[in-house]
Amino acid sequence: MGKLLEVIRRLSIVFAWLVGGAIGFGQIFNGYEQGNNEHIWEGVVALMITYVVHRVINWVLLKEDKPFQD
Repeated sequence: MGKLLEVIRRLSIVFAWLVGGAIGFGQIFNGYEQGNNEHIWEGVVALMITYVVHRVINWVLLKEDKPFQD
């Protein structure tokens, strides 16, 4: 069961970065092409949200870090 959770965790992280990275970098490059700072900031925010999602996935699915277990 532990290996299955590890596979799910890794696939979730890859999926989050593929989707969030594509949206973020797409917005950034679109902003540079059009000279629109708003699109650039939207891309930066999308990348930050993707990073937060990455951290939440790790926090929820990692087994080794159990602070209340003796």
